This record gives sequence, C-alpha cells and structure tokens, in this order.
Amino acid sequence: INCKEIDNLDPQSHYGENKIKIEKLIKNYTEKFIIYRISNLFQYDKFTPNTFFNILKNNYLSKEIKFDCNLESIRDFISINSLSLALQQMFNLNKFGIYNIGSMYGLKIIDILKIIFNDYSHLNIKIFDNSLKNKTLSINKILSIIDYKNDYFHLQTLDEINKISFDL
Repeated sequence: INCKEIDNLDPQSHYGENKIKIEKLIKNYTEKFIIYRISNLFQYDKFTPNTFFNILKNNYLSKEIKFDCNLESIRDFISINSLSLALQQMFNLNKFGIYNIGSMYGLKIIDILKIIFNDYSHLNIKIFDNSLKNKTLSINKILSIIDYKNDYFHLQTLDEINKISFDL
C-alpha cells in the first residue's frame, strides 16, 4: 500500500513486467526523462475495455460480478480530469524523473459497490481468490511540486465515482 517511486517493483502480470523493462530502457538511454506511473484511470461516463469499471459493468450486465480478490481490498483510482490537471502543471515545470499519479488513498472494492449500487445485496458476487490485495500509489513526490492539497485527487475521484451509473 502507498507504493513510492523508489520502491522495488513487484509486477503481477506480463504487462507489468514489460512496463518495468521499458522504464529501464528509458533510464539507460537518457538522464532527462519523465515517467508517470498512473493508477487505475477512469472516466465516469466512458469505460475503456479491460479496465476495472468496464469489467464491473459487463459483469453487472451478465448478472454475475466476479472478483479475484477480497472485497476489502483497496484499489487506487484517478479520474481522467484529475490526471489532466496534474499533467498540465507538470508539463511547464521542466522536472525529470519518475512520478506516481493517483488518489493516494484508494477505495475498498466493497465501498465502490456501495457507491455505485447503494444496496448491493441483490448482486450475484463471486470471489475466486479471497486474498487481500491492496495497492495505492504515494503521490507525495508530485504533490511537492504541483499546486494541489493531499486529498484533492482523492476527493475528485470520489466525486467522479459517484457519477457512475450502469443503468441502461
């Protein structure tokens, strides 16, 4: 939880392994680089395929919501609007390095279900792996150079998640 830019990386997939390889190539190629490690990106009214909210919506429509982790697991999200604000400030600063961008606090999956569905007792929820999987990004480094308070991105993320509707 609260992974920092300097922490050892522990990829959970081939995709994660490839991202680490690319980061190493970039670092070996130049000293002046910017790498953004972005948490689960979303837009409340448009879901990209194979992302958390798209999978949740498709599961909901198929009448069976599947999770590969405990519902108490914490995930970090950031809205496209929050990412845009952070990047707009970063582009003008001429700062190099690796920067995490997320909400920093994350949300429990069970809380996301409560926000979106209010009463989720009617949902057919299947859990395939009951282990607790918590992942949030520490954004202290980027917050030290851009003009936002600690909880700004978290509050904006909550606001955007509150707008999500799967009603057809």
